[in-house]
Amino acid sequence: MTELREYVDGNFAAPSSASAIFGLGELMRDLWSPTSAALLREGWGKQARYFATLLANVPLRSEIDPHAASLTLLDTLHGSLYRRAVDFNPTTPTLTLNALLEGWT
Repeated sequence: MTELREYVDGNFAAPSSASAIFGLGELMRDLWSPTSAALLREGWGKQARYFATLLANVPLRSEIDPHAASLTLLDTLHGSLYRRAVDFNPTTPTLTLNALLEGWT
């Protein structure tokens, strides 16, 4: 659980709305390039598998699939960056993870 929390916080925390906007701008630019989009797909796939591996070690409820949960976590964390970008009640990555884990455990 500690490794999951540290990874989420270290990779999804945006210290300011400006940094979130910059990161999202870079992402949008990358999505226009088929080569960059392929690399993003590969990277996000690795990230989802990593999350699934970490979540498999968390006492999730029996009906929660670690792979499906990892995709939900990844989507939610990226979505929280959008909220951070507009400074609309931003949620830290740790709070996002905690909210999901509360429903999954």
